[in-house]
Amino acid sequence: KMPQEITKQVFKRYTKEMTKHKWELLKKIGEKQNITASNILLTAYALMLWEESGSNHFALNITIDKRWNLSKELRHTIGDFTGNILLEIKIDEKKTFIELAHEIQNQLMKDLEHSDFSGIKFQRELSKYDGKKFRYGIPFVHTSTLGMENENDNLFGEICYNITQTPQVWLDYQIQERQGALYLYWDYLQGLLDETQIENMIYKYSNLLDWLIENGDFLISEDNNYQEGIL
Repeated sequence: KMPQEITKQVFKRYTKEMTKHKWELLKKIGEKQNITASNILLTAYALMLWEESGSNHFALNITIDKRWNLSKELRHTIGDFTGNILLEIKIDEKKTFIELAHEIQNQLMKDLEHSDFSGIKFQRELSKYDGKKFRYGIPFVHTSTLGMENENDNLFGEICYNITQTPQVWLDYQIQERQGALYLYWDYLQGLLDETQIENMIYKYSNLLDWLIENGDFLISEDNNYQEGIL
């Protein structure tokens, strides 16, 4: 279906777990290259979307924690303090995965300096100039909670069900570390995306990371190699 044909937003979650061993190998690559593990995963997500869309210049919706901008009293309040910024992605096939990861990481650091002007405000300004072009907003989201784990994660018991459903979002990709393993959550808009599409996207994404673990780095243009994967 086309986005305008979706009359009711219903999301479905696809979950994939990365083993502790593979996750440790990815983190070691990041440490060696001075790239955060979160940005390695973000780069793979961007490359996967590039493969799916055929567009090498786009933006991602990045969620951020805005709790620490609040007063000390409100910092202990339970609630949703999520903010967002827009991250520009430019993919050059002549570069390597690590080079792209550095570029994305540097761009993200620059964008975070202007996080008070949220992605929502930015999209509103864009729509004033060309409402038709930006009527769908920036529908692909990346959410990372890496580094936010603490000993109180299970204070209220084990999570039995969890999903995000956000207006104007088509795919919300979330990463979370639990007990040393990495969990990847893909919350997607049913009707616009189906389970087969999501499985194919996750397959490509997983192969990108497998190829990185196997080789340490690779040229982005070598898509025929990493798309075959080493699973």
